[in-house]
Amino acid sequence: MEMAFKTWTQVDENLKTSQTLIVPVGSTEQHGPTSLVGTDFLTALEISKMVGLKTKRLVAPSLTCCPETSKIHRSLSAGQKDFKIYV
Repeated sequence: MEMAFKTWTQVDENLKTSQTLIVPVGSTEQHGPTSLVGTDFLTALEISKMVGLKTKRLVAPSLTCCPETSKIHRSLSAGQKDFKIYV
């Protein structure tokens, strides 16, 4: 049950029965010239969706980050300390 595809009233109703929210987390980074930069967060999202269906829990939109050493220009990057605060 992806939260992004629910209205706020549907989310509110779901949270009355369970306060658990699955939050997929993955990086946005280079994986070579032929792989997607979203490999990590897309994988986390798909796994989270399967867990959400099995457990009947809402799945939040992915939290993505980009390592400080990334070669991807114009992308959001956060160090471990900042990312821990964010999460």
